Amino acid sequence: MQRHTIFLFWIFSINALLAQTSWQTEEYFNWDHTNFRRNQFFHQEFSTANPDYLLLDAAIFYLTNEQRSTFGIPILPYHKLLEIAAFNHSMKMATTNFFSHWNSIDASRKSTEDRGHLAGVINPLFAENIAYDYVDDGDTYLQVAAKLVNAWMTSPGHRSNILSKNGKQMGAGTYYLNERIYGTQVFQGFDFLIERPAGGTDQLPIYSQRFE
Repeated sequence: MQRHTIFLFWIFSINALLAQTSWQTEEYFNWDHTNFRRNQFFHQEFSTANPDYLLLDAAIFYLTNEQRSTFGIPILPYHKLLEIAAFNHSMKMATTNFFSHWNSIDASRKSTEDRGHLAGVINPLFAENIAYDYVDDGDTYLQVAAKLVNAWMTSPGHRSNILSKNGKQMGAGTYYLNERIYGTQVFQGFDFLIERPAGGTDQLPIYSQRFE
């Protein structure tokens, strides 16, 4: 009886570990486009009640570099400030009900340059992809990310941004509302970005440790 109890506790602990929100930006140094599919976190079912945006953003990042590698184009490094700019644009599109590269509702973040400055970038030279899609029951984080990346790859302009040889760095940001997942990719082109020493006013979502 005691061994059975210990065994059940061990299974519960593993399942809880796999369900917890744990993706941190430091994880970008541990995984890349060649091995990310082996990370079981990406194969968790997407939580519509409590989405792990950082995990979904990472899946988009790796899928995008996977596409670049397939076409023989050098992969792009991740930068947190680009994820910040992307996340906040996706959030604003979802919560203020517009879908555009131009934010006509908030003049302080109208253009990609404005949003770059708010994220803490001194020299934003952004190319931006946006999309939205619907999440089906049972979709994993990887499957949700693939819907957005596949949509971009079938659109000539978005595909051009993904496969551009002018890209220097990349970040992706997502937001879920009313059954829709909004996605934004931000590519810094031509020159590597310069961070504002004082940082920006926009930030990524902050998660406390939690279990679904």
